[in-house]
Amino acid sequence: MLDVRSMSFHDRHALIVPPTRFRIAAGELVFLEIPTPAGRTAASLILSGRMAPEGGELLLDDEPGLRARRRAAAVVDAEGITSPEHFMSVRRVVAESLGLRPLRARLPHRRDRIPSSPRAWMQAHDWSGVAGDHVDALPAPERIELLTLLAFADPQVRLAVLDSPDRHDLTGETLEDTLAALVDEESDTSVIAVVDRAPAGTDHRVVTADEPPADEEPDDEAPAPEAAPGSADDDIPHDSPAENR
Repeated sequence: MLDVRSMSFHDRHALIVPPTRFRIAAGELVFLEIPTPAGRTAASLILSGRMAPEGGELLLDDEPGLRARRRAAAVVDAEGITSPEHFMSVRRVVAESLGLRPLRARLPHRRDRIPSSPRAWMQAHDWSGVAGDHVDALPAPERIELLTLLAFADPQVRLAVLDSPDRHDLTGETLEDTLAALVDEESDTSVIAVVDRAPAGTDHRVVTADEPPADEEPDDEAPAPEAAPGSADDDIPHDSPAENR
């Protein structure tokens, strides 16, 4: 599905995403450990195709390019970027998320059509009972589940990248259980949780930035950049995460 090859990024002062290498397959949950909030947000934006890496490349289904990755991946709950405002109700969050889906995802002839009205979607996913509650009042596992399910409500999205889900008030075990329930090999949905520290004793794969995966040998040659000069993706700048807020 997604092959990350020595992805790295500097902000104006320091390396915030050290060279990072891993692969994630359909139906898999991976924890990516990055120690700083800015690094976690930058990695989340890069993995989801919202920002180009400074070094390395990412291949989705063996193909480079940001646009395809942007369509197939969603960055979830990035603070100040995609996280909902604290005053928003669950009903409003659902309505705004469904309203942002591409029109073609809502066409009635699609067999995989997902309910497009907030009421129908909430009924289908058992959220009607908390429709009027503020999203910030939800328990952390429910908030994470809601926002990730809404990302997957776009039939094009196969990968959800969660920015710092461990910042919320929940244990590592609860975080792992919540995220594991959201991946589905049959429907090809996968999750990357970009965290400070992965849950202790997790049964899922953990990748630490700047450390090669245990089952892979380091490359002898430096990887090619994401997009060559003059390519169609040159209009996407190497912004710092703060500039995307």
